[in-house]
This record gives sequence, C-alpha cells and structure tokens, in this order.
Amino acid sequence: MTTDRKDAFGVNTRILSYPTTGVQRYLLELLQRMPAGGIQQIAPQHPLSGARAHLWEQTVLPLRTRGRLLWSLSNTRSPGGNKGSGRHP
Repeated sequence: MTTDRKDAFGVNTRILSYPTTGVQRYLLELLQRMPAGGIQQIAPQHPLSGARAHLWEQTVLPLRTRGRLLWSLSNTRSPGGNKGSGRHP
C-alpha cells in the first residue's frame, strides 16, 4: 500500500501521559527512530484513565486517524470487564 499523505500512519501515544515504565520507554525509543513526517502522534488533550480512556480510544481516536493505519501499543479493556481475572473479555 502506498500513500501520498504526509503522515503515513498514526500512533496512539496516550500511554505517554502515565508514569514512565518499560512500555513508555519502548514507545519513546521507537518514536525517536521513526522517520520524521512519517507518523502522526495521537493523544487526548488531557490525561485519561478508566472508562474515559476507553471511550476516547473507541470514539475520538478512530476519527483522528481518518482511515490511516493506526498503531496502538497500549492495552485496554472494556470498562469494568474482568478486573483482575487475567482473561480477555
């Protein structure tokens, strides 16, 4: 697939608003090594967690991607679903 768009794909960077752990460090390292202008970093205007974060990822994030490929490194689950069970909903 080829594209003439400046930003070939979007990256969900919502997790960068959390305290730095291995996941955030990994994403930061990858972002530093990606070609300039090849990606669009997409994050909410303010840090979100819980149901609000899930709602943002299910509604706003796809709209901001506008049909381009989206890479999301963070893990989310449906609000209130299987807390602590270690199983996917």
